[in-house]
Amino acid sequence: MHSLLVWVRLLLTITIIAFPLWYFSKELMTYLRHAGNTLQTHINQAKQHIDREEVVEEPEEEDELIIELEEIVPKEDELEEIVEEKPLRDLNPVSDEERITRETVINEENTALPPEKLTQQLDDIKYAALTYKERGKLDEYEKKLIEGISLAGDHEEFLSMLTDLYFEAGQYVKANTLLKKLIHIRPDHHKALRQLGQIYMHDKDLDTARLLFEKARELKDEHPRYLISLVELYYELGELREAISIVEKLSKIRPTNTDYLLTLAKLHEEVNQPTKARDYYMKVLEINPLNDEAKKAIKRLL
Repeated sequence: MHSLLVWVRLLLTITIIAFPLWYFSKELMTYLRHAGNTLQTHINQAKQHIDREEVVEEPEEEDELIIELEEIVPKEDELEEIVEEKPLRDLNPVSDEERITRETVINEENTALPPEKLTQQLDDIKYAALTYKERGKLDEYEKKLIEGISLAGDHEEFLSMLTDLYFEAGQYVKANTLLKKLIHIRPDHHKALRQLGQIYMHDKDLDTARLLFEKARELKDEHPRYLISLVELYYELGELREAISIVEKLSKIRPTNTDYLLTLAKLHEEVNQPTKARDYYMKVLEINPLNDEAKKAIKRLL
């Protein structure tokens, strides 16, 4: 009897200890299996993401070209006429207050500061301006640039910075005034020539825009932005074959840029050359097999 009681106690002790251990082990194994499956899922997703990144080339900002379905060399005296005499129709009507601001901006009166002190003051203004820009305070950034120009009216860097601010904001009347001043200071300022050309193209003065774009290209022939501006202009003029020749040059500079290849394909479609268009769509798929636009276009052209 005593022996039986001992065995019963021993069995109960084992049951009390072993059951929780068994249950804990079971739950642990379930958790580990679930964690393993989740980790594998994340690994597979990461591989797919990496594969997509390797296949799809991110377009460079400077090379972005969108055409929505979509060599004359200017003479110097013609360029001077544009810079000094040719008026620009108001694209953005401005108030009297803004006109006064624009006139103040181009004021060339300098203070009688010693050169060293003026240089230091301009450096301080530039530092403050860039700090405001970095913090996104564009109104304060503009005021600081105007302050710098009021001290040194022919300060090319301040003029360029303020021009970019107005140009990017679509304030073309203000930008136009400063661009003409920049070109007057430095006639080979190719960026200012291109921006002024963009403004005239926006105003539908395509002949003047062409003159300015060609001059910018003459000074900086391999710059993609200037070539893109010409493509847009030729497209506006309906000179599609000229546009094609420029985009072909761009595609040689950036052979893996699918935007250029797609543009070439669309342009060849417009001039009724479906075979060449299909060839360029195929080149797009060689670089990016996932490009839906190229896939659909090839089916349409078959």
